[in-house]
Amino acid sequence: MKIRTLVILAGSEACNANCPFCVSKMLPANDIEIKEPEVNWRNFKIACGIAKDCGVIKCLITSRGEPLLFPAQISKYLHALNQSNFRIIEIQTNGILISKKSTIFDTFLDEWYEAGLTTMAISVVSFEPELNRQIYLPHQRQYIDLPALIHRLHQKGLSVRLTCTLIKGFIDNPNDLGEFIRFAKK
Repeated sequence: MKIRTLVILAGSEACNANCPFCVSKMLPANDIEIKEPEVNWRNFKIACGIAKDCGVIKCLITSRGEPLLFPAQISKYLHALNQSNFRIIEIQTNGILISKKSTIFDTFLDEWYEAGLTTMAISVVSFEPELNRQIYLPHQRQYIDLPALIHRLHQKGLSVRLTCTLIKGFIDNPNDLGEFIRFAKK
C-alpha cells in the first residue's frame, strides 16, 4: 500500500530559529511580516476532498518558517482536516516554542490531539544538544531539552518523529547516523 501525503504549508516564512540551510533563506526577500497568513478555507476544504478521493491517508502540516508561530491557525487547520478523516496528521516543527512556552502549548497540544493530530515531527541536526543549539539557537546559551520535550509529547498521546538534516561536521557518517538512530529509539 502506498501512503500518499497531503502537504500543507501553514504559517508564513517567519521563524524563531536561525538555520543556515533553511528553505526560507532561499526565497526572495519580500518584507515578511509576522502575522497570521490568510487562508482560503473554501479552497482548502476542496483540496482536502480531492486528496481524500485520491486515497491520501496522511497529512503533513509544515511551513517555509515555523508553523507553530500561529498555534490558533494550526487549530483551525486541524479542525478542518478532521472533517476529511485523514488517518495520520503530522506537524513539522523545530519544537522550540512547545519546549519554551509549555504552559501555552499544553492546552493547544490537548486540543490538537483531540482534533486528530497524531505526530509531531521535530527537526534536528544531531543527538547532541550543543550541535542543535549551534544551528537552531546560535544566539542562546543552550538548546531545548529534547528528551524532555519528546517525553511530554508522548504523555500527550502523540507520536514523535525526529527529522534529522545531515550536515557535514554534524551527522555525516554511518557511525554518527547509527548513534542518532540509537538516541531516537531510546
